[in-house]
This record gives sequence, structure tokens and C-alpha cells, in this order.
Amino acid sequence: VAASNAGTNGTVTRTGSGPSSGVTVSGAPLDDYQGVVRIKRGGAVGTATFDLSIDGGKTFSAEYVSAASVATFAAKTGLTLAFAAGTYVAGDTYTWGSAGPTYSTNDLNAALDALKFSAYPIEWVHVVGTVGGVDDATKVTNFAALVVAVAAEMEEWFQAGRFAFAIVEAPDVPDAAFNVSAIQNLSTIRVHGAGGYATVVSQVDGAQRKRSVGWPYATQLARVAVHESPGWVEKGPVPGVLDIARDEFKSEALDPLRFTTMRTFNVWEIPGFFLTRGQGFAPPGSDFALVQKLRVMNRACSLVRAAFGRFVNYSPLVSPSTGFIDEGEALAIDRIGERAIRDGLMSGATPSVSGCKVTVVLDHNVQGTRKLLVRVRVIPRADVEFLETVIGFSNPALEAALCPPSSKGSSTRSRAAPCASPAPTSTPASSRSTGRTARRSPSSSATTARSSARPAASTRSRASTSR
Repeated sequence: VAASNAGTNGTVTRTGSGPSSGVTVSGAPLDDYQGVVRIKRGGAVGTATFDLSIDGGKTFSAEYVSAASVATFAAKTGLTLAFAAGTYVAGDTYTWGSAGPTYSTNDLNAALDALKFSAYPIEWVHVVGTVGGVDDATKVTNFAALVVAVAAEMEEWFQAGRFAFAIVEAPDVPDAAFNVSAIQNLSTIRVHGAGGYATVVSQVDGAQRKRSVGWPYATQLARVAVHESPGWVEKGPVPGVLDIARDEFKSEALDPLRFTTMRTFNVWEIPGFFLTRGQGFAPPGSDFALVQKLRVMNRACSLVRAAFGRFVNYSPLVSPSTGFIDEGEALAIDRIGERAIRDGLMSGATPSVSGCKVTVVLDHNVQGTRKLLVRVRVIPRADVEFLETVIGFSNPALEAALCPPSSKGSSTRSRAAPCASPAPTSTPASSRSTGRTARRSPSSSATTARSSARPAASTRSRASTSR
């Protein structure tokens, strides 16, 4: 679906002593660019050479000869360069900004409608680009409206048997602008808001681009299994991310508002950039607040729907005495459903769920309703966001004195239950942290520390809490 609003190019600014209006830029840009034309060899048009950067000078193209019209980059960027007559000076630069095309509400609805009945399997949709507005408050209001509109579309997908969710990109505004009722009152399991921006390396041309966290989020979702959190530290940092504009570890603001954000684990001496967690604007207490739970359920729905599709216009036997479905036929249907889930979610060395149960309702009036009722229950994996560790010193000599060996020279203690150390003289200190134990008093024999992927509450002291 073509975008209704074409991209635009800003004014070109010269730095140096060459022709002041030497380089002009035309064409509809295909993306946001920070363009830089750098003169490599001076001289007249046709002699002077240049290279081009579209990421503000972080990376440059190969060297090209200047000309009255240079369309070399048009296919990739939509841009055509023109060099006016004059003598160009090596080292001079010509810079400008380009704003990529934007979509209208009708564009977005048309695209989602086209995808809804696509033959391709779709697990999530990434809506690239965000909303505008005259100020930060308007941008946030428009973003909330976008979430509501996309949620309505994704609900239509669900009703049509397409089990998926959408990622939408939050505007680049200060954190405080999001702490408003329009965001707090969002309630949908099918839309995830990506909060914050990152510097990523383009897999197409190697350029460095500022992108919404939605891009690394989609990348990490593609790397992990459906039951795995995209924030699982064991999987390593998100590839291709060079930097993040906001760190949820340092500024805990968007994660409590249910945005998917990025953070560091530098305090744990783990380098790189990670997702805090994948989450959507689910209502409080929802089973589907975390993306891995939603992905597992969406996959289960797809598997069961495909398995039971064969029973549309099916004519089962019924019990002559009750008129309900025959128990033998019901059991056969149970097994088909369970097999579908086991094959799709429980096969292989790493099952995605802990178990499942499929049951045809036996006392339902199939004759009168022409409807077969089936209950499916999936037992998910657990999710670990907190670790609690008890650490202290042990004195083997003291343990030997308290638990002397038997007369035969061997210990009577069970290896599974070693002799306990004396109880501490004071209560062990406890803190929520992510890798640094709380300082304990000399009289305490142990310290309890809680490690967490979730940033600590902002009301806690930085001196006693770390992430």
C-alpha cells in the first residue's frame, strides 16, 4: 500500500568555500536521512569527486564523479543529486535532512486489511513510523488514538482466525509526556508500544540509523522461541544495536506504563543492549501481559483451529439414550486436538509448554445447536523475573565441631542434608537488587539479595538498590 504523504527534503547547507548553491537534492526520500555530500577531489563539475552519507557522516559510500545530475542513489534512497557549475573544493560538505514518507489512517487500515487474509503465516505486524503533532502532548494523544485503532484492527484479525499482535512505535518525546490518562487507560493485549530509540546498523547498506525500539524488538522476537522472553539475558544482547537513546535501567518510566523498552546490564558486567521485557497494553492481571504468553496462546489457537477445521460440517454419532455426542467419538476428537498441540508446542528437546488437555463437552446438545463445544487448556512455562540468593560464609572447622564423625570415622550426616551452621545473631539483610548484595552487619552470617530483570521502583534509594 503506497503512502499518501510523500517524503520531503530540507535545505542544503554548505560548509567550506566551494559554490554556495553547488549541490541540490530532489526526489521523494524513501526514509529519514541525514545527508552529507563530501567533496573528495576538487575541481569543476565532471572532475570533482564526492562520496555520500545518509546517516550524518557515520558511514560513506564509494567515491563518485560529480555531474549535472547524479541518479546513482535514486533506487535505494529516492534521491537525485545535482551539481551546479563552479569549482568545488576538497573537504567541503553539503548537508541536509530528509523526512521519509508517512502513512494516513486509511493507508494503515488498507495495509492491515490486505494482510488479514494473506496466505502467509503472520505472527506479528510491525507498524513502522509514528504519529505527528504540533507538540509533545498532541503526539502522545495521537499515539494513544493509533493504539486504539490498531487494536480494533487486530481484534478483527482475531475474529477472522488470524492470531497475531502489532508493534507500534511511540513518538520521540520526553518520558514524562507519556504519563497521562490516555496512555494509562489503554487496554489491549494485541498491541505493544515500543518506547525509546536506538542506533542500529542497516542490514541493507551498513548505514547507522536512528530507529524506534520496535526494530530491535522485532529482531529479538525472530531470534527466540515462542515461549522465550525477548529480554532473556542468556540469549545475549540484541544484535546490530550500537547505542540506545534512553536506558530503562537508568530512567524507569516507560516500563511501568507497559511500553517495551531497552536497557543495559552494565552493573552486572554484562555488555550490550537488551529488551527490558516484551509487553503490551494488557489490562491488570491479564495472562497475556508478557509477549511470550501471548505468542504461546496464539500458536495454540492456530494449531487447534487447523486441527479442528476438518470437523466443520461433520456428523458425529450421538448416544441413543441422551442425544449427546457419542463418548467414543468425543475421545477421538480429544486426541486429535492434543496431538496438534503436542506436535506444535511440545515436540523436540525444548517444549514450549508444560502440558495440555483437550476435552469435548459431553453434555452439550449438539443436535439442537449444531455446535460442538471443546475445552482446551494449556499449561504454560513459568516466567522468572526475580532471583533471590542467600549468601554467607561457612567455617568447615566449626561444622566439624558441631557435627563430629561417628565412632567408625565416617560422617553420619546425609549428603543431601549437611549439618546446619549456627543461626545468625541478627536477621539477614534483604534488598532488591540485580547483582550486588546488600552490606550486612558483622554479626550477620548471611545476606539475602533479590535479583531482578525489572527495574527497581524509583522510590528506593540508589545506595541500597541496583539493577
